[in-house]
Amino acid sequence: MVTIAVRNLAINATILLLLAFIIGLQLGVHNSIHVSDLSSSGRNMAWHFSADTVSKAEKRHEDERLGLGGGGMGGNGGRGRGNLGPGPVIDNIIDNNKPVSQTIKNTIKNSLMPPTPTTVSTGSRGSTASKPPPPPPQPPQPQEPSPKTMKAYLSTGQKFTLVVLACNRPDYLKQTLDSLLDVDGVRKQDIIVIQDGNDDSVIKVVDDYGLNIIHNNMKGNLRGRDGAAKIATQYKFAISNGFDYNLKSPAIIIIEDDFLFSPDFLSYFESNSPILDEDPSTFIMSAWNDNGLSIHVSDEGKIHRTNYFPGLGWLMPRKLWEEELENKWPKTHWDHWMRDSKQHKNRDCIHPEVPRDYHIGVKGTFMDDFHHNTYFKDIGYNRDVNWSWEGGEWMNAIHGKYDEDIVEKIKGGRELVSLAELDGPSSEKDTVFVVYINVKIGLQSQPFKRIGQYFSIWHEIERGNYDGLHQFGWKNGNYIIIVNEAEAKPMFKGLKSKGGKTWMPEEF
Repeated sequence: MVTIAVRNLAINATILLLLAFIIGLQLGVHNSIHVSDLSSSGRNMAWHFSADTVSKAEKRHEDERLGLGGGGMGGNGGRGRGNLGPGPVIDNIIDNNKPVSQTIKNTIKNSLMPPTPTTVSTGSRGSTASKPPPPPPQPPQPQEPSPKTMKAYLSTGQKFTLVVLACNRPDYLKQTLDSLLDVDGVRKQDIIVIQDGNDDSVIKVVDDYGLNIIHNNMKGNLRGRDGAAKIATQYKFAISNGFDYNLKSPAIIIIEDDFLFSPDFLSYFESNSPILDEDPSTFIMSAWNDNGLSIHVSDEGKIHRTNYFPGLGWLMPRKLWEEELENKWPKTHWDHWMRDSKQHKNRDCIHPEVPRDYHIGVKGTFMDDFHHNTYFKDIGYNRDVNWSWEGGEWMNAIHGKYDEDIVEKIKGGRELVSLAELDGPSSEKDTVFVVYINVKIGLQSQPFKRIGQYFSIWHEIERGNYDGLHQFGWKNGNYIIIVNEAEAKPMFKGLKSKGGKTWMPEEF
């Protein structure tokens, strides 16, 4: 009996010493929740979550450091193993001392797990916040296999992940987040901010809103030759981490830190994304219309197709990313790359007639006062809080149906023979005018420029183009369909009357 008592006393003393050591270790190492991490795909990233939220990257980082996630550098055992970790150590002690109870064993193991952080790391700021803001919501975690279609996913009440790209413009970001959080159906847990760098003022804005943020700490600058390359790298980083944020979401919506949003921005994507599942001739969805100036748009429920990737608030399907684009993402000019036929494979982009977002950034890597004032300032995005999607509008944009509707419009329209019909004192009203031109796409001289300037649409003929057509509203309720005979399908250009007028650029 004495021998057993002594042995038990020695065991208990050993346990107490271990606990004291553990507490000291925890106090020394667990003082922050801003964790730099190199993911399995080699992406250099840092998660920064507020208060007691622990990210998956942080958990993985801590597991690897403590040896909980496997054998470290040396594999699953042997001398080459990295940190042995507390699990095997305690198991060995307890297994050699049978009288120790399972309760004590579990208590010791639990005490070795990383504690819940209680402070907010300020990253490069070099100090710790004394009063952390409310914790951001946890990202949605998949409990069951992901639904195969976007419609099935949304029918469960879940939302697409909203990826906000940011850098060093806190004032713009604040406007963007204010507007985004006013959008019908937007929830904080579905938003992830991807920041290029660690600008303190941007981090503070995100913390103040209680949102989650991931930092991309790559080097370089957003000007000169590095600009396009850095943006391409940041976009790949953002898209990859956007999909990782919610592994169940079949798509993400990508936005930037200088946007404002329509009240139905999210419901536009939710209501019309089924077209990407149902129509294999579609590529992505965008909330933007390149030619969506207020003078050109009126039908809130009209969905269009374009051969030209618009960007500026767009939905990327997970399947497209993982099966086609991720492994060959370009090192520079990612948006031009998306417009290459090797990527879109003659699939069209879906966009609304009336845009669902607005670009407020006047200065940027590829933005200046002239272009903003000409093509962005007067964009007529929807601001009607009472307008809502019925759910079937996308069906009119299915490839065959969409073309049939265009044919009917051309047949019921009138071929333009004089500009006075559009702008003169006797100009018509509520008429579809068909304007036939013959302009090659891709010419350096840009002969389309004069036509674009006359109609107040982009001077680049590719923007807004659909199989050789440009469509938009005009004054007095009129509607314009420009048919480019050099590029249009026979079913469109073949409708021109015998001897009908073909307009030359210099006539505008």
